[in-house]
Amino acid sequence: MLNAAKTSIFFSKNTQAEFKDFLRSSAGISITSSYEKYLGLPALVGRSKYKTFARIEGRVRKKMDGWKEKFLSQAGKAIPTYSMSVFQLPKKLCNSLNSLVSRFWWGKNYESKREAGQICNLVLSPLGSADQIVWQGTKHGLFSVKSAYHLEMQHRKQSRGESSKTGLVERIWKTLWNLNVPPVVKHFAWKVIHKVKAIIEDFDGASAKMEKERRLSGPGRVRWQKPPVGIMKINWDAALHKENKHMGVGVVICDDKGDVVVALSKIVPYIVDPLTAETVVVWHAARLVCEMGFQNVLMEGDSLSVIQELQKQGPNGSGCGQLIIDTKSILSSLDSVSFQHVKRDANKVAHCLAKFALSQMLDKVWVEDCPPIIQPIVLAKQAEDY
Repeated sequence: MLNAAKTSIFFSKNTQAEFKDFLRSSAGISITSSYEKYLGLPALVGRSKYKTFARIEGRVRKKMDGWKEKFLSQAGKAIPTYSMSVFQLPKKLCNSLNSLVSRFWWGKNYESKREAGQICNLVLSPLGSADQIVWQGTKHGLFSVKSAYHLEMQHRKQSRGESSKTGLVERIWKTLWNLNVPPVVKHFAWKVIHKVKAIIEDFDGASAKMEKERRLSGPGRVRWQKPPVGIMKINWDAALHKENKHMGVGVVICDDKGDVVVALSKIVPYIVDPLTAETVVVWHAARLVCEMGFQNVLMEGDSLSVIQELQKQGPNGSGCGQLIIDTKSILSSLDSVSFQHVKRDANKVAHCLAKFALSQMLDKVWVEDCPPIIQPIVLAKQAEDY
């Protein structure tokens, strides 16, 4: 049974008036001239599906503009799942909805960009190794009360802000704020001093790190040497461009005569940490070795930390542990593999190729050919009978 009060009939423009009157009088229901929606959905879809469903985009935009806190549950509620379960939405509309969601998550404010950068910087296992929980307060990734204490003290120090009330720093700040200049000039000078201070601190930190690396590495070798007979030597290095958040990969494989057999120059995005960059490079080097079918290799790099991690046995809980595990897994099928640390001067060819990747922003592989960018270095070393 039909409820005549809630039922109406809609005719197309081609329907004759006599037929409309006959059907209305026979069925006892009213005629409507517009039937735009049924259960919130359009009852008729014309030639332009995008115009028909354009209201969906407007509703999604309105919801997202009104939200102040960005939670996944809220973003999920904005997706027109009911409409999509009934109609196949046009591709143009789907692209617009994707753009709205993308702008919602990766907005223009600083916090969103920072979060997006942190997500992009995550190094995932290329081989799909199982996830593991890592404590970043220690190098080995295991929690300790001591590391938690130091981390808390660091956070408290940062929350209190820097102290500038003693010695030379105090006199600088007092002189600055007592200057007879407009406030905007004082503020600009304050920003410049802070930036200079940050650069000096970064330089001091880098110098301390290099000094520690030098002490740990001992005398070391500063000249490249040919590998033993029947062994392929793989030199690898990374170069960083922190502003563009890219890293360059440089891998050079030489035979026991010192000739370049294979070389790789490659760009990897979203890597800004030096240790992570070196770990990513050695993974690419291991993959290149297996692709070329070499079985007896000597892996040589100037990152002592990565070399030590590769030489360790058992599980690896460090921040780059997954890549280390993957690299070992790739190399496990070879007949023999050894790892050796050298100074930067003995690793110039790989470093030069990594810098070349950043300058060219392209990926390239040379097989049985020496890249022109490193040819002068190779010829110079051969002249020295290295």
